Amino acid sequence: MASCRRQLVILLGILAFCIATAHAFAPVEERADLAITRPGAERPPVWRQEGLRAEQHPEAALFEARAGSGWTYSWNAVNGTPHAVYGPGVDLSTGFLSGEAQAEDAARRFVDQHRDLLKVDPAQMKLVSVVNGLGKWGVIFQQEHDGIPVEDSFLRLLMTESGRLYYFGSDWHPAIGIATRPLLTVAEAGQFASRDVGFVAGRDLDEGGELLILPVPEGEGMGYRLVWRVRHRVEEPFAIWVSHVDAATGEVVWRYDDVCYANVVGTTAGDVEDYGYCYGEQDRRLPNMRVAVTGGNSGYSDLQGNYEITHSGTAPVTVTAQLDGRWINVNDQLDGDGTFTGTATPGVAFEIRWTDGWENDAARAIYLHGNRIHDAAKQYDPSWTSPDYRMSATANIASTCNAYWDGSTINFYRAGGGCGNTGQMGDVIYHEYAHGMTQWIYGNNPSDVGEGNSDVAALLLDGNSICGEGFYLNQCASGIRDADNTLRYPDDYQSGQIHFNGQIISGFWWDAREILLPIYGVDGTRDILWMNWHMGRRTLRPTSMPDQIQTAFLMDDDDGNLSNGTPHYYAFCPAATNHGFTPPGPAPVVTITHTPPHNKVFDGLPVALVATITSTVGPIDPATVKGNYAVNGGSSSTVALIPTGNPNEFAGTIPSFPVGSTVEYSIIARDIFGNGGAHPPNYCSPATPRGAERYYVVTILDELEAISGWTVGAPGDNATTGVWERVDPRGTAAQPEDDQTPAPGVNAFVTGQCAPGCGLGDSDVDGGTTTLLSPVYDLSSSTTAKAIYYRWYSNDQGATPGTDYWVVDASNDGGASWANVENTNVSAAIWTPIEVDLNVLFGTTPETVKFRFVASDLNDGSLVEAAVDEFMVMVDYATDAPESSAMAGGPRFALFPGRPNPFDSATELGFEIPAPASVTLKIHDTGGRLVRTLAAGSFQGGPHSVTWDGRDASGRELAAGIYYVRILTPGFSASRKVVLQK
Repeated sequence: MASCRRQLVILLGILAFCIATAHAFAPVEERADLAITRPGAERPPVWRQEGLRAEQHPEAALFEARAGSGWTYSWNAVNGTPHAVYGPGVDLSTGFLSGEAQAEDAARRFVDQHRDLLKVDPAQMKLVSVVNGLGKWGVIFQQEHDGIPVEDSFLRLLMTESGRLYYFGSDWHPAIGIATRPLLTVAEAGQFASRDVGFVAGRDLDEGGELLILPVPEGEGMGYRLVWRVRHRVEEPFAIWVSHVDAATGEVVWRYDDVCYANVVGTTAGDVEDYGYCYGEQDRRLPNMRVAVTGGNSGYSDLQGNYEITHSGTAPVTVTAQLDGRWINVNDQLDGDGTFTGTATPGVAFEIRWTDGWENDAARAIYLHGNRIHDAAKQYDPSWTSPDYRMSATANIASTCNAYWDGSTINFYRAGGGCGNTGQMGDVIYHEYAHGMTQWIYGNNPSDVGEGNSDVAALLLDGNSICGEGFYLNQCASGIRDADNTLRYPDDYQSGQIHFNGQIISGFWWDAREILLPIYGVDGTRDILWMNWHMGRRTLRPTSMPDQIQTAFLMDDDDGNLSNGTPHYYAFCPAATNHGFTPPGPAPVVTITHTPPHNKVFDGLPVALVATITSTVGPIDPATVKGNYAVNGGSSSTVALIPTGNPNEFAGTIPSFPVGSTVEYSIIARDIFGNGGAHPPNYCSPATPRGAERYYVVTILDELEAISGWTVGAPGDNATTGVWERVDPRGTAAQPEDDQTPAPGVNAFVTGQCAPGCGLGDSDVDGGTTTLLSPVYDLSSSTTAKAIYYRWYSNDQGATPGTDYWVVDASNDGGASWANVENTNVSAAIWTPIEVDLNVLFGTTPETVKFRFVASDLNDGSLVEAAVDEFMVMVDYATDAPESSAMAGGPRFALFPGRPNPFDSATELGFEIPAPASVTLKIHDTGGRLVRTLAAGSFQGGPHSVTWDGRDASGRELAAGIYYVRILTPGFSASRKVVLQK
């Protein structure tokens, strides 16, 4: 008789509770009162991209002479190093880079060839990682000074497997000059660190430490301290304190809790069908679980929950299992660890079904979702070994409203205190496990980026923008944080609010997901985003938000040339701009050069759009050249641009719009091969004008091209450098190179002109305050009024950025009292229009208005630059205008109301200029047609008046109605409404 061996085949089915994903957590930072902020970390880093500027960075010009042109730079202003450089690429190898050693060698050769640009000493380079993914090699070196690591001093390089390098960045510290022999031992430093964190010897654990060099801000530069970084695990209340202790004095200069709690802030609902107690229980397979046959063998279920255990014989056997597997071991503090026991017949499928009788809801959910994120991490990066250990997960901890990652385990609290059981929320489980992923990559969890990326992992797995849905008990329509948001960096960044700030990062990935989803579906979209997100972090380890967004583009690239775009640029670009990040702009095949229209005083005339459009591969298709415009945020309209007869030139017009109009527009074109281009060149959606170029139709316009009654200085001003002056600005990394006025305009008010070849900070505001005062503008007879000005404000450079404030005030009584318009320390180092509703500001329409602009440097290490240009006023004048006389005050440009107004036979039109100038005074009808020129010539400074008799240039009497008086002088123009009665 032939013997037969039967296989015991057991299908592991699971009853798991769907844990609805939530993306919001309420931060309850435990013992936050003991934390010490890292010096200089109050403001987030903001890296501004710019092209080659040899006058500021001659080493970049030398680099491009060697490597070719077309690179874009972001500079570390304090270190003088290129923080990030990307572009068309340069070949480092003649063959395929088949291994880590070859990639490292190629990177080292590049560094050695360009030491002048990178400011790197190769002897100080310690290899941190060489990672291969998505057809690329990422190589990272850390600086070691005298063999001691320098905190956050890294050199990163990214190249294709064929050896084409297209990104690199250096935050090296080239001038560290401190003693590197510690006066304290690590044990002594640990004693200093443990004194005020509640450490109890015998109960708590001193985990030792390491010596490192910590860069710290000093004035406008950087100093360095030798510190011991020591760790203490404290049980009551639970925390893992990481302290940086001065190795000479014992001072704790920086301390944080290394436990990553799941507290998040935010609300909103999602359509998640699979995860969370809010959605009830559904059957789900549990993977990777160890199943044992009593008296026999054991094995693990596969990713589908199926398992097969070798067994001889046909008699029934006892099968046992726990929520314990290859990768997750759930420990339940409420009911103890449950054990499933059942009887199976070899050869007959047997289902192990976990129900309340075997283990509670939270334990089952933690097991399911812990395995799910582990398996996703391995699916997308099979060679990554860091997740390959049996992680402990604690369910039902005897506390409420929290969850945390402690460096090696994930932990979840019971329901209570108004909060649900965090172990029943799939996205909270993903969030905490993802903290482990971040730690395995970086060695720590870098604040906002760490929190934001934990939310990214959750939203990519569950497809829900809300994190922590149901966190507040029985409130299943809301959570704690939401990736579907409009938060912008750095404007909405809140110092120290790491969970809130994390939404900016998750917002980028959510927006990209929403754009890709209709094209690739759920699985395809997750494949694209997870790989770019995960491999970007592994290859380059970006630690700031701008760097992480840039890394997304770098990893999406498919040819080692970021200048020609990336396969999914159309999704990443709007996602980046939505949240305040500047996307790396591809070098388009079709380029559009264009001088924007000036802001204008209403004249009834259309606005010309003239552009030079070229393609590198063929002629432009004239039928595709269009201007798209929208007025005051309305729907988009299109105007054709046709060839003018000049080489590559196209022109069209935007219709005239009345005073009070804000016109936004873009220009698009394609060549005969279908390659497209747009103006502005980095605009993500050129068919939609919003957010592109703009101009205003106003009543008063001062382009600041001529002296016009502005003054510098106020009581209390004491700045020693960087005092306001009207010049053609000379740019630095903090100050504009050009004014806001289109050509031929050149002048603006800036805080100190930079000398040719000057460095950053040579002409910034120092030592106090400087004030710029506008003239008094006459708004009499108006019913509504709005002021607009363009400003540039930089306060994110230097060793202690964000510590000084930009202040703007307005007065309706000539400067006797002031109402605040702006008071901010948030940098916007780009010409930014600021619109001020004067009726709202003052509670009524002012008769006059005057502005003051105050830039200050009151703190050590702050680097402040400011600029003002294009001052405008939009006014709606009443038709029944009272008589008015010139306003008191110093010399200025002004156009006064007609006296009388309305009039029947004649009206006196007064105006004032601050200095001798050419003046033109014209009358237009409501259609913009010129009726009569009343004055045209040179006038002395001071008040003047001209009489209009209601006749046109031929002496004919005009019909009753509304007319506009326009004054034009160099750099200044204004208009007034007058009414002719019969």
